[in-house]
This record gives sequence, structure tokens and C-alpha cells, in this order.
Amino acid sequence: MIREHAAAYVADEDVEVTVRYAPVIGPWIAERSGVEPDGDGGVTLCHRVADTSWLVQHVLQYGGNAWIETPADLRRLVADAAAALSA
Repeated sequence: MIREHAAAYVADEDVEVTVRYAPVIGPWIAERSGVEPDGDGGVTLCHRVADTSWLVQHVLQYGGNAWIETPADLRRLVADAAAALSA
């Protein structure tokens, strides 16, 4: 189940991003976000993001345990940043 996560900013433009958190970190994310984990222990949250660089940092901090489900162009930003880190 995808849950909305409250925005903590005001911006003229933002984008809706769906982030999936793996079961290994799902309980922590669920507690921190005030939601219940999915049946497999993971969590899927919908974030409204005005700063895509924040989003890239947010996802990368969880290593392979978080990923962007939508939109695909932002998923590509994370993949490019991860590739640059490993180069």
C-alpha cells in the first residue's frame, strides 16, 4: 500500500515520487513515518519533492535498501549518482 508522507516545505513546483523501502529497513521507516509496514515488512511511501538532489541523497543513504519506483527519470538520477560514486 502506498502512503502519502507530509511535506515539510513550501515550493512553487514539486514532483510526486514513490519510494520503496526494503523489509530490512521497513520497520524503522514505518516507525519514523507513522505508518504500518506492508505484509512483507517493507514500506512504500509517496513523497512530494522540490529538490531532486535531496531525493538522490535520501535514497542513496539506504544503499540497496531503498529505490525509486516512479518516476523513472528520477530513478535514473539515483543510478547515475551511484555509478559516479563507484567510479
